[in-house]
Amino acid sequence: MSKQKNQSGYEQSFKIYECEDCTDCPLKAKCTKVKGNRQAQWNTIFEEMKAKAKAVLECEEKAIYARSKVEAESAFGHIKGN
Repeated sequence: MSKQKNQSGYEQSFKIYECEDCTDCPLKAKCTKVKGNRQAQWNTIFEEMKAKAKAVLECEEKAIYARSKVEAESAFGHIKGN
């Protein structure tokens, strides 16, 4: 596990996953621009926070959509009926 400080000085811990050998891979040019092997960083805390935020946003979007059906569409229905 590696640690790194971000711009605000907060220290983050993350795991680094690296491909064993991608020198002969035909997709390397599409996958990465680095000279060595492709690396991916995984921060478990950050991923958990993203999942929670996504769940909250999805709930809010559904609530907003449900309200818009009642508020906006009923107004248009009254306009068309008159």
